[in-house]
Amino acid sequence: MNSEKRNGLIGMRVIATLGIALYHFELSFPFVEGKQIMSTAYLFVEFFLVMSGFFMAMTLSRKEKTLHRVIVDRFIRLWPAYIMGLILLPVVYAITWFSGNYIAWLKDGSHFKSHIVEFIMLQCTGIGGLKYINGPTWYVSAMFICTPIVYVVIRLKKIGGVLAAVLSAIIYLLAFYYLKEPDMPMEGFIFGYIPAPLFRASAGMLLGVAAYSIFDTLKLVIDRMPGIIATFVEGIFICCIFRMCYFRQSSFINWLILIPIVGIIILMMAENKGIFSKVLASKKLDYFAEISYAFYIMQSFCSNFLSCFLPDIKQPYSTVFYLVLNFGMAVIVHEIFERNISGFLKNIFNFNRRSA
Repeated sequence: MNSEKRNGLIGMRVIATLGIALYHFELSFPFVEGKQIMSTAYLFVEFFLVMSGFFMAMTLSRKEKTLHRVIVDRFIRLWPAYIMGLILLPVVYAITWFSGNYIAWLKDGSHFKSHIVEFIMLQCTGIGGLKYINGPTWYVSAMFICTPIVYVVIRLKKIGGVLAAVLSAIIYLLAFYYLKEPDMPMEGFIFGYIPAPLFRASAGMLLGVAAYSIFDTLKLVIDRMPGIIATFVEGIFICCIFRMCYFRQSSFINWLILIPIVGIIILMMAENKGIFSKVLASKKLDYFAEISYAFYIMQSFCSNFLSCFLPDIKQPYSTVFYLVLNFGMAVIVHEIFERNISGFLKNIFNFNRRSA
């Protein structure tokens, strides 16, 4: 089975994107006054990190690619929507605090340095002091930077799967031991010099590589799993994921979410008959999944738009307005910018490849 076939991960990606967007939004506009319902929904990011490592391992197991090509492909996939968020978000800040003068905003404080570093998706290196303009995109930068590490481990074939699992466990444990708290920050350094976001991203992606190794080893058994059993296990995993992300306080125990994340990715990639897979693989979710990345990128722009221009809007109107605005911006960014810039970059890199 190849990754292009329909499976429940289509819907899971939409759910995870929405969960992260609502988590960040609730930081400014609480759903319930004095209480944060989605206090641990940041863990949905782990779903994307594990899935990224999984698909990277799957792709490289079926098609030989150089590290250069993998990085180029990832850049083409990630950068177009990413750059639009980085350009548009400061517009809100400039209008609010600098009378619309974008240049004045850039010159204020460390914005220019942060902007340049973030422009090339390298803010998670710490060059800009781990200061973010579009906060949620730390995940994009960290994933991009960690790609070479994950690539090398994948190239070790079967040994790579075991090594990925061991390295992932060690990285998580080191981070927890050093930080002494369950919430891995998107700022700060482990041992004083290793950016904390890179710890989290490398651990999640390597876990995805280990998950693919499990899937590849047991895929015949998983493929033949009766539909009723697949449905039951999928249901348990999905309930666990939601339970970890909602109505909980931050706790180390929440990181057990990695187990159902790995499980649901493996099950939904299998050729079984799980009801949850069928529902979440609905064609009606295709477009939402297609624009989910742009939706993720634009969440900070939309949240800050409300905070700056409609700070007194009350619930539930603020959430409805936010979701409509975020969806609209995602469509605009995806259709007008992401598609065209991606096509342009593909033509450039393919032309250079043919010329070489």
